[in-house]
Parts: sequence; C-alpha cells; structure tokens
Amino acid sequence: MNYNFPKSISTKNDSSLNQLSSDHLILDCTGDPLTKWCENQIHLCNSSLIIFNKLFVQTNSIILQTKLAKGNRQGGEDLKNVLNQTENNEYFHFEKGFIQVIYSCL
Repeated sequence: MNYNFPKSISTKNDSSLNQLSSDHLILDCTGDPLTKWCENQIHLCNSSLIIFNKLFVQTNSIILQTKLAKGNRQGGEDLKNVLNQTENNEYFHFEKGFIQVIYSCL
C-alpha cells in the first residue's frame, strides 16, 4: 500500500510561523557534539539559511513537495503484515526537489 501525501506543504504563509523570526530560532551550540558542529557556519540570505559545518541547515522558509515522497507503509499496520519486511520498505524515499528552499535574497 502506498501512502498518498498532499501535493505540497508550504510553511511560507502560515501566520504562526511568520511570527517567528530567525532571532527566536537560534540553535544552542553548547555541549558535544553541537559545539563542534557550530564551529563552521555559513550564513546566507541575511541568515535566513544557515549551514552548520556542512552537516545540516537551519532555515525559516521551505516548501515540501510531498508528491516527491514515496513510501510503502502508512503506519498502524498489523504487526503480522510488516514483520520481516525488507528495510527498504520501512522508510520514505525522497525524489530530487522534495525540499525547496525559498531564497528571498536572490
């Protein structure tokens, strides 16, 4: 059974998210391993996109193109039906373009 996602999810126009600014969403870089990860930060678009040590990013403006996510499991299936399934069937797979970052500065 394939799970059908909505065509897209946008956080761009969500009023509750618009009230949050990057000033409110600061990553606390104290303690291992965060201290190491935060040593090398690349700030783009007035810090609306921050790349941390080329490992992960923080952004406040993305669109998820959920039509590009594929998965065989919906969740809540009977254990007998999923026991010993291949690991590949347990995860969602994302096609290129699933995550689209909105660059307001470009």
